[in-house]
Amino acid sequence: MVTVRSDDIDYKQRCYVQELQFSTGWTYDRIAKDQNLPLSTVAKICNSPATPGRKNRCGRKIKIDTPTRRRLVYTATLNAENRRKPYSEIMQLTGLEADKKALRDAFAKEGYQ
Repeated sequence: MVTVRSDDIDYKQRCYVQELQFSTGWTYDRIAKDQNLPLSTVAKICNSPATPGRKNRCGRKIKIDTPTRRRLVYTATLNAENRRKPYSEIMQLTGLEADKKALRDAFAKEGYQ
């Protein structure tokens, strides 16, 4: 028998194998015989998600997340005194450590300028 890896199976056939198992309730043995695939390959296909996810996140990591940005804006707009303070002092009030550009971008992303 030819060695077949589950990665070598095209997307259409993988979907068909999963459909046979989930909708019709066929056993791995029956699917393997019907599709002429090894039993281990059928089992791996049926146990994997229908749509593959990303292994790693792409793009630049976010330095200041949304809740932190909102906390920064809330602190900056809390009273008249805080509205007059520079970004660096607002950062110290919230206990955050970031550079000026990250702070400026965070405030801009929340629509505060």
